[in-house]
Amino acid sequence: MARADEERLIWRRCRVLSRSLMLASLCGVLFLAAVVRGAEPAKAWQWRRAVAPKAVLAEGVWSEYFKVREALHTAGIPFSDGYVSMSGYWGYRSFLLGIPKNEEFFRSHSVIVVANVAAEPLSGERLAIIERFVGAGGGLVVLGGHWSYQGGGYANTVLAKVLPVTWKPQSYLKLPADARVLAPAAKPTIKLDYNFKQKPRAFYGATLAPKRGATVQVLMGRFPAVVSGSYGKGRVVACALAPNGAPGKGELAYWDWPDWPRLLGSLIDWAGGARPPNATIGAKVPARMSAEAIFDLQLEPRRLTANEVQRITRGLDAAAADALLEVLCEDDMRQFGQLPQVAAALYPHVKKGWSKRLAKLAAADNPDFKERGAALRLLGACRTPGDYGVLVTALRDDNIRVDALIGISCQRNPKARALLQKTLATALKACQSTLYPGRFDPNPFAWAQAPTVLASAAGLAMLSPREELPRFTEICRKIRFYRRVFANAAKRRVADTDKQGQAIRKRIIESAAKLRRQEQEMQDLAARILRARPRETAEYLRNLSSPEDVLFFARIVDGQGGHLPAVDLRALTKAQAPMIRRVAQAWLKARKTAKTRRP
Repeated sequence: MARADEERLIWRRCRVLSRSLMLASLCGVLFLAAVVRGAEPAKAWQWRRAVAPKAVLAEGVWSEYFKVREALHTAGIPFSDGYVSMSGYWGYRSFLLGIPKNEEFFRSHSVIVVANVAAEPLSGERLAIIERFVGAGGGLVVLGGHWSYQGGGYANTVLAKVLPVTWKPQSYLKLPADARVLAPAAKPTIKLDYNFKQKPRAFYGATLAPKRGATVQVLMGRFPAVVSGSYGKGRVVACALAPNGAPGKGELAYWDWPDWPRLLGSLIDWAGGARPPNATIGAKVPARMSAEAIFDLQLEPRRLTANEVQRITRGLDAAAADALLEVLCEDDMRQFGQLPQVAAALYPHVKKGWSKRLAKLAAADNPDFKERGAALRLLGACRTPGDYGVLVTALRDDNIRVDALIGISCQRNPKARALLQKTLATALKACQSTLYPGRFDPNPFAWAQAPTVLASAAGLAMLSPREELPRFTEICRKIRFYRRVFANAAKRRVADTDKQGQAIRKRIIESAAKLRRQEQEMQDLAARILRARPRETAEYLRNLSSPEDVLFFARIVDGQGGHLPAVDLRALTKAQAPMIRRVAQAWLKARKTAKTRRP
């Protein structure tokens, strides 16, 4: 018995050992697979088509002293912006808000400007994207301050590799009196046609040392103030100036120097100049859907795949758009309710012949409110006089009221003027404060009235652009402003035990989300106004001067430039705002280039 027990014990041990070896072999295989997968080359950076240069602006503390926004307006570069939020509610951590952590956002931009922002809020994901962005031909401009370079923790990040400078552990200092005046370097490679004789001064800055191959463009006394270089295919600028200190009697701070916005704007423009222009570059983009491919859906009715939706939203020709609407109106396809997903691609090709099919989709017996809403918007764009009654009737249904208003706006029927004016006045009256008569209350505006106010104002602007575009612009300004107000209010921390505070915070978050959706809606409506009334809109934009409004409409012109008549683009090249002028000039140049390349 003892011998048999010993044999069984040996057998068990051998079995355990064999299983352990198998598990170790499996782990080894998985490890090698991970190593091989990690060793695979990263996918090539894919640029999105960009006719005019665009910037991403990350603003840190005191960054307003750099006057980056003024510099971008002076250079005529539209931009998307985000800002750093530092709060004790978050344990004194800082976050960068407004700039996503995905490559898709950056692909349509030319240059990134980082103004006194530390590495922590930039985060590892964004820093990795910045390295790929610059390596593929994008630009990067880093401005100094307490939260940049050594103080910002750049030393152990990709910024230390990408930037054309190095710095010591104690690099941020108060500049000595003989090292404050800005002056051109001995051999600058960027044109510096500015009045340095006014002796602009910096009072604090970083002591930077240029890397091999970098070029010092501007000096502050004996220290480099602006250094340029390259990384991969892109261009990089490092600025040592900090937004701190106060000028003495008779001294001119560099941020008060009249030529500073021009200088900074030219540096940003230079940095973004290496980005490949005017084309989608990188991996192949799915081809557009043809009419034949769309009609094939009739043979096997099914939900459109993500790839098909992408191909449709890239744009359709007139035949494919007509085929798509016909297929979506089939009873077998209507069950999938996919008209809202592709309505934007259909809009440029709307014609009167679609009226009957769209009226069927917008009928009251259709239980899908989203499909009815999309159909009403397209129905108005058909501009068939007989459809006006259908749109007015749809106003009674609260679920599709805003869609009906937008349809009425697109129809541009003179009969609608009184209706739109009354609707707008009623909605604005509902936004008046009950506690403080005569004051505007943002709560009902954000929660319920903003869609009605925006759609009514857009309809009036389509009917009378010269008279109503200023009011439409003012309402767009309100939406942008209150969206930021509610978004900031939502960041406040509330104790879990404070039920009333939690309910208020939840409503604030929902209001911010609603206004964010209205921001997208107002961009779509502004684009429709521009395409429907290009001459009158161009006349209005020529005299636009408010920086915030200029930025908003510059983006609209940039997105719609391919659809505008050349005569209206030429009118915009004489606009007062450099940003609108430059976007229009870029589109005219792109069109001219496309014609010369045509066989």
